[in-house]
Amino acid sequence: MIRTILFVIVFWLLMLFSILLLPGLWLLKLLRLKKAHRNYIVAATSFWSRTLFAVAGVRLHLRGRENLPDHERICFISNHQSYGDIPVFIGFLGKRVGFIAKKELSRVPILATWIKALNCVFIDRGRAMQAMRGIEDGMARIEEGRSIVLFPEGTRAKDGKMKPFKAGGILMAMRQNITIVPVTIDGLYRVYELTGKVTPADVTVTIHPPIETSGLSREEQKALPGVLEAQVRSALTNQGHPEETEN
Repeated sequence: MIRTILFVIVFWLLMLFSILLLPGLWLLKLLRLKKAHRNYIVAATSFWSRTLFAVAGVRLHLRGRENLPDHERICFISNHQSYGDIPVFIGFLGKRVGFIAKKELSRVPILATWIKALNCVFIDRGRAMQAMRGIEDGMARIEEGRSIVLFPEGTRAKDGKMKPFKAGGILMAMRQNITIVPVTIDGLYRVYELTGKVTPADVTVTIHPPIETSGLSREEQKALPGVLEAQVRSALTNQGHPEETEN
């Protein structure tokens, strides 16, 4: 319980500290220094994520970093175990990554500003058509060179057992002829979702080889959602030892 209270305190202290970073964010955008603006966002959000993970006692092991493409037109396809999945992507991959976020977050002071800076798309999950338009908007942003993450399960697997993938977002990604990178997050549900309090845990994140969607045959396109689900599921294991550790 002490760690949970400490985590909440640090979370809001970081939110308050981030206010001091906003003028720099806005100035770089005003001056249209795109690369500097991107690097500023990556550095700020990475510091936020890594600090929270350190306070929570998360020991994150990253495998397959060499599979990350050197461009930004990427759709990451990942399983969804925890609220902490988002900090994984913005804290340890070194890329400016957006998400499909529920509209309620757009009303949270400070946090909403940084979510928008990451080029996240807000959707009303209670309205299916609006949600699909939100995903389409996210795919359009990839065309502009902005990476995005999709969680095809649609909700968190709080017990760590991956749910079947919904194909909608994956099919939209294929139509954009972009690079899909499957990612497996294993063990993060133990940090909070399993017990309802912040608990230290080992977490393994596996980045699988990228898949280029351009040039896929009709049969390959039809099979891709199942292929991605199987690939992500394949790294869900508590056996073995990670090859690379992020401190």
